[in-house]
Amino acid sequence: MTAIGILDIFITLYFSLEIIAKIIVSGFINNGPKSFLKDAFNVVDFSITLLDIVNVVYIFENPIIAKIFKFIRSLRLFRFINMNKGFRLRVKALCRGIPKIMQTFFIIILFTLMFSIVGVQLFKDLLCYCSVDNIPGDIAIDTEYDCLNYGGEWSTYDITFDNVALGCITLFELFTGKSWCNLVTYLSDIYDYGYQGRRDVALYNLWFPVIYMVLGFICFRSMLTSVISNAFYFHNEALQGLRELTGVQRRWVSLTKVMFKANPIKSYDPSIHFYSVYKFLKHRYFQIFIKMTIMMNGIVLCMEMYKPPHGLEVFCDVCHYAFLAVYAFESGLKLFFYQKDFFLDSWSIYDLAIIVSLTVNTIICKNANMEFFNVTLYILRTLKVFTLFHKLKVLRDIFQVFVLALPSVVNSALLFLLMVYIFAVIGNSFLPDIKFPVSYTHLRAHETPEHLVCRLLLEKKKKKKK
Repeated sequence: MTAIGILDIFITLYFSLEIIAKIIVSGFINNGPKSFLKDAFNVVDFSITLLDIVNVVYIFENPIIAKIFKFIRSLRLFRFINMNKGFRLRVKALCRGIPKIMQTFFIIILFTLMFSIVGVQLFKDLLCYCSVDNIPGDIAIDTEYDCLNYGGEWSTYDITFDNVALGCITLFELFTGKSWCNLVTYLSDIYDYGYQGRRDVALYNLWFPVIYMVLGFICFRSMLTSVISNAFYFHNEALQGLRELTGVQRRWVSLTKVMFKANPIKSYDPSIHFYSVYKFLKHRYFQIFIKMTIMMNGIVLCMEMYKPPHGLEVFCDVCHYAFLAVYAFESGLKLFFYQKDFFLDSWSIYDLAIIVSLTVNTIICKNANMEFFNVTLYILRTLKVFTLFHKLKVLRDIFQVFVLALPSVVNSALLFLLMVYIFAVIGNSFLPDIKFPVSYTHLRAHETPEHLVCRLLLEKKKKKKK
């Protein structure tokens, strides 16, 4: 047995013991509302673990059944939902908001179907071109007859409206914003049935993709996003028991939560020693000076470039030394006055860490020209500019909103990654043999036509040697 097989058995055993312990504590099904199987997420955990045990004990010879159980084993990641409270809340809200989301999807599908029918009536058999791989380059091809007469192939673009189904696929790609440029080019070059496209002869056809992009891509996509957000917000409040509260009561609950999380601001007696240092640090003009220094630091960082002139390089270095001296002076005064209280402020610790790292990296870069430390030095200088989020009230409010929303954003991102993981496992389990065709006659990134010819000749020689 391989190491992966042993690890698989160990994980299955661990999950089984966890399920057994939960059943012993909560009861299986007839122990009141807190029974193990009364929770939907526990039912999912129990089902996945049970099928996992069956897959470990019995090896299926039927490849289809083996693939199904392989897919079920990969769903162990769903147990993460049951472990994370915020994740569970979002999954429940998303599941309860599915009806409204499906209604919006139905409107988008109906709208796409209508535009697909219009596209078939207007552009059927018009999005064609001649494949000239077997035709000499000096022959002009204008019509389908010329193409077939000289040994070419009359082909249809991948983006087409030859039937309603292909039209829907084309519009779906347009809805994602992927094929916008190609479709605009093809529609504006349409000349007539059986003719090659001519440059910008049918610009009036652009009304079709423009209207669909405005209504479909912008309006309906925004509507879908708002429906999902509103459904999540509505069911999130219902699950937290806030649905019956009035607006004033909800604000009171939110304010109470903020008050419990807030830290009191320590005040200092004017009679203590070195209180003048505290007044200097809190002085309005000194705060303005520090803010202007950080802004100037950002401007100087924007002036740096690859292989700068000698004068600009010297100027930037002198500015960075001056900025570092100002930052060190400010942090030194804070550390001198606040002493132990200095380390209670996360922004002060951040400033001190950046200053120490900048000093060490500057010394190393002066004595040894190492590329790693040069890059680290530039990154640290950039990180120092982020202290503007603490210094400026407008940026500070935005940053606080971002910090408060960060757990929700992380949970939503994890939910998205979980969906991607599920579809990736489905493709790996049931569609492993599908391979996308690769055309070696197309230019690679940053490849000229001359390089393409050389590459094809070298590949041909390698094949002959084999």
